[in-house]
Amino acid sequence: MVEEKLQSEQIDAIGIVKAVEITAHHFHLKLSGESKIDRLRAENVVIEKDRITLLPLFKKILRCHTVSGKHLQLSNTNAEFVEGEVVHVGENSVISSLYYTEYYSIAASSKVHHIIRREKE
Repeated sequence: MVEEKLQSEQIDAIGIVKAVEITAHHFHLKLSGESKIDRLRAENVVIEKDRITLLPLFKKILRCHTVSGKHLQLSNTNAEFVEGEVVHVGENSVISSLYYTEYYSIAASSKVHHIIRREKE
């Protein structure tokens, strides 16, 4: 649990994360329950389900308002805004608006409502 902001070079977590804002160079989260991060910013982001589960009844999902970075791999993620250079939307995700500059992919089990290509600055 992070009350306000967390800033770090690298974050590797397994479990449930709750935070207002996280900024990191590398962020890797293996979900074991419902996590909530309002703003997640990192060069490299990987969100995935933890394969080992002690609590199978918990929904393994990350709820975010904004995820931004360069290389994003998001599974089991619900977000309003996702912004990156290369974005891979993996399984079981719902994204309202996806902004990318180079490449994106979307798994068949996910839904992205708006896809917008931006020019590289």
